[in-house]
Amino acid sequence: MNVTDGKLNDEFARYDVETGRLGDDGQEFVLWCRDILKKFLYFFTIKHKFMPNVKPRVDIPSNPSEKLSLAAKIYAHHLILGAASPLNVLQSHTWATNGPNVATAQTLQAEAEELQRKLNQTYEKRDLLLDEIDESVKASRDALRGIYRDNPMALGEWGFDVHDSPKASVKKA
Repeated sequence: MNVTDGKLNDEFARYDVETGRLGDDGQEFVLWCRDILKKFLYFFTIKHKFMPNVKPRVDIPSNPSEKLSLAAKIYAHHLILGAASPLNVLQSHTWATNGPNVATAQTLQAEAEELQRKLNQTYEKRDLLLDEIDESVKASRDALRGIYRDNPMALGEWGFDVHDSPKASVKKA
């Protein structure tokens, strides 16, 4: 079936409303619907591509490293344009004031990331040692509780916090 100038040809006129079928082949209606849907989607896609976005969104990264990278690009472009830069109109937060600080901030960011990496490595090394130390502390507590069964408060001399009151129960809200 063909659609020309918004009008259907005679094949669609053979559609029988009572039986819900076309004269010769019942699949003709399905094919006709598919063609109409394709044309609609094509029109919508083409029209959508050429419709201007009234107010496009301009994102500023929240990640400090990415934000500093963007600031460096803006400052570099500002320097290239020199006196012709449209950013010279800024009266506060000017690039003349903040621009030189971008490189310093990037250096500090790199140092902070390196220190964070070293910190994570240090925690990993500590945790490897802490697992065994924790087991030694638990074993010592258990041994001392056996030795000082009649006087558990003596474990305080060994550095343990000893409480003579029962453990407080946690109430569920």
